[in-house]
Amino acid sequence: LERLGARAPELPALWLTRARLAQEADDPRAARSAARRGLEVSPGDARFILLLAQSELRLGNVAAAEAQTDALLEEHTGDSALAIGLARLYLDEGHHEPARRLLLPLVESPEAPADSFLLLGDIARAEGEIDNALLYYRQVPPEQGFLLSRLRAAEMLVEDDRLDDARTFLRNERLRHDDWFSELVSLEVELLDREGLGEDADALLDRELARTPNDEQLLYLRGMRAWEAGDLAGMERDLRRIIERNPDNAMALNALGYTLADQGPVARLGEARNLVERAHALEPDNPAILDSLGWVHYRQGDPQAALPWLERAYRVMPDQEIAAHLAEVLWALDRREEARELVGEALERFDERPLIDDLLQRLPGIAPDDTPTRP
Repeated sequence: LERLGARAPELPALWLTRARLAQEADDPRAARSAARRGLEVSPGDARFILLLAQSELRLGNVAAAEAQTDALLEEHTGDSALAIGLARLYLDEGHHEPARRLLLPLVESPEAPADSFLLLGDIARAEGEIDNALLYYRQVPPEQGFLLSRLRAAEMLVEDDRLDDARTFLRNERLRHDDWFSELVSLEVELLDREGLGEDADALLDRELARTPNDEQLLYLRGMRAWEAGDLAGMERDLRRIIERNPDNAMALNALGYTLADQGPVARLGEARNLVERAHALEPDNPAILDSLGWVHYRQGDPQAALPWLERAYRVMPDQEIAAHLAEVLWALDRREEARELVGEALERFDERPLIDDLLQRLPGIAPDDTPTRP
């Protein structure tokens, strides 16, 4: 940047980069200086005005920041997206009142943006105004932000020791928004799990599935909960029901096929492969399915056939589970150094890596020489 500044001091990108780097380094004075210089070389550039406003906020100069943002809004009258972006800027820096002033005019419009209600709900929640927050959250329409607003409303009630009210709120929202029934039930299940009420969550799922026995989303959720609890028969029962009613549900086909390949008896590996291949025919580029295909080949004793599937899956979605599978296959093919390098990469990349840790327990030699295994 110093060399570039010497050659091209009038380049806007130079000052934009310097301002952003200063913000990242928590140096708002340097960021303000760079943003001001940027405005000199590029007058009216909204990017520099926003950086300047952010710098002023971090320096505690709220009035100066508002002067910048007001000027920007005057140049872009009626731009609700800009107003919401500026409101987020104030909220990120902990200044509620300027954000509220930007958002209130938006909700008076017949076409009020959903985010304006969501952010006003967040402000009311932060200030302990529970009833106002609920009012705003419930006005987020059934589009983007809908589930997030209902989750935040329920979380707020739980934080106020009103779990029963939170559950009543979600139940009422299911009645009001039938198209979101499954998602709202899933949200309540998540909320109950967070509170350590897994049995209540299970009871809720059982009750709702007794009323809507063919709800694929809820069947899948219950199946995955059964798997987590070690109830493979329960998982298979729910996934089979989905597949019977919808043979083209790739997610259910893959989940059942992978589980049979990974945890089922050897005698069912052919069945597992058939399920995964059906899923692959439906979604040929899905990395989770590619991983399953590779893993079932490996479990059938053919690591060479498994390798290209796992390599392709890892290129698309380099997560710890696929990394563990690929490393184990490389190890089986006597490509030991490549396996160790991949494990080392996974150890550095992923904080949570249960399959990598399990692999290290089963194959201690696969650990990189300079990386200790976890106890």
